[in-house]
Amino acid sequence: TGMSKSLSRKMLLEQYLHRAIEHDELYLEYQPIIDVCSNEIIGLEALLRWMHPVLGNISPGEFIQIAEESDLILKLSNWVLFTVCRQRCYWMDQGLAPFYISINVPAQQIQQDTFIETIKRALKQYKLPAEFLKIEITERTAMTNVEKTLTTMRELQEFGVDIILDDFGIGYSSISYLVQYPFNTIKIDKSFIQDLYHNSSQKSVCRSLVAMGKNLGMNVVAEGVEVFEQYHYLCSIGCDKMQGYYFSRPISQELVESFINHIYTVKL
Repeated sequence: TGMSKSLSRKMLLEQYLHRAIEHDELYLEYQPIIDVCSNEIIGLEALLRWMHPVLGNISPGEFIQIAEESDLILKLSNWVLFTVCRQRCYWMDQGLAPFYISINVPAQQIQQDTFIETIKRALKQYKLPAEFLKIEITERTAMTNVEKTLTTMRELQEFGVDIILDDFGIGYSSISYLVQYPFNTIKIDKSFIQDLYHNSSQKSVCRSLVAMGKNLGMNVVAEGVEVFEQYHYLCSIGCDKMQGYYFSRPISQELVESFINHIYTVKL
């Protein structure tokens, strides 16, 4: 039956995932975040990918959920953290522009007592200044175990690691709680961007979200910008930081280097 089939696939993937790190099957892609005023890449979001030798590419939507239901998510998240710090340090040595890399941190990881120490250890190991690493958490994660999460976020911020609120607008955050959190940046979820042109209420929601973020003194990034019309509208409402296929899909580390060099040579 379909049910037992999907269950056995799930169990199989979980077994394979346990070995994916040792077998070197995981890799990262990076999606640029652009400041459209200066036409610079200000950051990259690191995205975890898994290429299994037999099953091929497994979609993140599938394997991350499996990892979250077991304890594997911590192992994967730590792998991402150290890999990103190593990669960013390499790019620093190459003299690439001063962009940050953001990593997605699940609730299980931010709740760990050792989380801050692990971040500090990764930065120290690669002699990476804290401003080159940013942490992305979703509203749901921010709302899990609020006291502990808040304390952790404040400590990180004091240490110089900024926090990005991902998928803003679709969670259940009230403004009152948003103000307490030390977010440096909010990302407006792509569901608000997708329909901009056929939906005038979507436009006004989008405009309010941008205005609100700016009034709170935060950077506002629009995610999932795919076409010129979306880009154009976002510019018109004062949202100048964007991410999406309109600029670039997630790309390999080799492509990042040529992409960044290209953008900067064109600029100069």
